[in-house]
Amino acid sequence: MLKKNKTKTEYLQSIENKNEFVKRLSNNITFNLKYFQSGDGVGQSFKDWEQDQILADLNEKLKVFSEKKKLELIQERTLEIFRNYPKDSLFTRPKALQNVDIKWARLRLAGARRVIGFFISEEVINASESDESKALKDIFYIVFLDKNHEFAPYAKKGT
Repeated sequence: MLKKNKTKTEYLQSIENKNEFVKRLSNNITFNLKYFQSGDGVGQSFKDWEQDQILADLNEKLKVFSEKKKLELIQERTLEIFRNYPKDSLFTRPKALQNVDIKWARLRLAGARRVIGFFISEEVINASESDESKALKDIFYIVFLDKNHEFAPYAKKGT
């Protein structure tokens, strides 16, 4: 009769559990605040949103969004990726982001509220040969909070 190695079995199970965990997270959208801007009449700060009592809603939405893949958010029309920085934007493009290959995007929250940011361009990611760069494709870098839909205002009907 063969005796089972309990330690080996537990170890193999733990590896399987870790792999399954990583697999579930793969391709989910994540958020980064490295390039966040506020002030100087561009967007709002987290403190502004807290005073307007909408910061908690932002946090709840980001939690929900982080459980989804980028493609899901696009299909739901929650996420829109722009070809270029909107010409009619009332926001000033940050200097640090002027000559880089990124895709500007917005997340729709509620009403006119939006979160504005970018994804690193697929071309840049594909040109890199490192495994680390492939993980960058689903990171949404939050740049602005836009409570009045001023980053990419739409044309008013009849004008």
